[in-house]
Amino acid sequence: MASVKIVLRKKQKDDGSYPLAIRITKDRKTSYLHINQSIQEEYWDATKHQVRKTHPNSQRLNNYLLKKLAEVNGKALELETQKDEVSSKVVLKNMKPGAGLTFKILAKQYLSNLEKSGKYNSLNADRSRIKHFEEFLKGED
Repeated sequence: MASVKIVLRKKQKDDGSYPLAIRITKDRKTSYLHINQSIQEEYWDATKHQVRKTHPNSQRLNNYLLKKLAEVNGKALELETQKDEVSSKVVLKNMKPGAGLTFKILAKQYLSNLEKSGKYNSLNADRSRIKHFEEFLKGED
C-alpha cells in the first residue's frame, strides 16, 4: 500500500514562500507531485499536514489540498487493485495531466488550436513539420 501525504518542501522560492507537494511513498521510494501552491512556513502545521487557520485562505486551501490528496490516494488504490506490483513513480505518472496522450493526438490538437485562432502562416509551417516528423517515425507513435 502506498503512503500519500501533503508536505511542505524545504526549497524556498524567490518570494520567500515554500511549495506544497504530495509525497507518494511505496517500498521506501518516494515521488513528489507538485500542486502549484506555495505558502509561508509560518502558516504550515507540520503535525496535522495542513494550513493553519491564521492563513487568510486557510479553509479553501485545506479543502483544495484534501481534494488533491483524495485524488492521488484513489488513483494509488485503483492501480494497486489492477496490478500486483505498483511503484510510487507509476502512481505519479498516472496522476500527471496528459498521461496516455500520444504525439499524434497532441499534434492534431495543436494544429486545430492554430486554425481556431486564425494563425494560418504558423499552421502551414507546423503542419509540414509534423508531417515530416511522422514520416521519420515510420508510423510509430
